[in-house]
Amino acid sequence: MTAAINSPLLETSIEGSRSVLFGISGGKDLKMNEINEIAKKWVNNLAKDQAIKMLMSMGLVEAAIDIEVDKKDFDNAFDIANKHAKYRVPYVHLKYAMYLED
Repeated sequence: MTAAINSPLLETSIEGSRSVLFGISGGKDLKMNEINEIAKKWVNNLAKDQAIKMLMSMGLVEAAIDIEVDKKDFDNAFDIANKHAKYRVPYVHLKYAMYLED
C-alpha cells in the first residue's frame, strides 16, 4: 500500500486530496478486515472530512470509526457509531475510557 501511494508513476501526491477513485481487487480469500485496513491506510493521506465521507460512502463504517478513534476524535467516533453502527458504541466507550486513563 505504501509503495502504491508513493509510486513514482503518480504525477502528484494524493496528500490532501478532496476525492479519489478507490478500487480493491483480490482473491476469494480477501477478508473484510483486510479491506478496512487498506482503506484506512489510503484515507490517512486524504483531507480528514473527505476521508470519512469516502469510507462512509463505501460502507466501511467500522474503518471510519477506527480512524476517528485513532485520531482521538471521540465526538465524531461516537456520532458515526450512534448513527450508523450502534454495536460499535461500546468499543468507542472503551477506547475513550482507555484514553482518559492515560
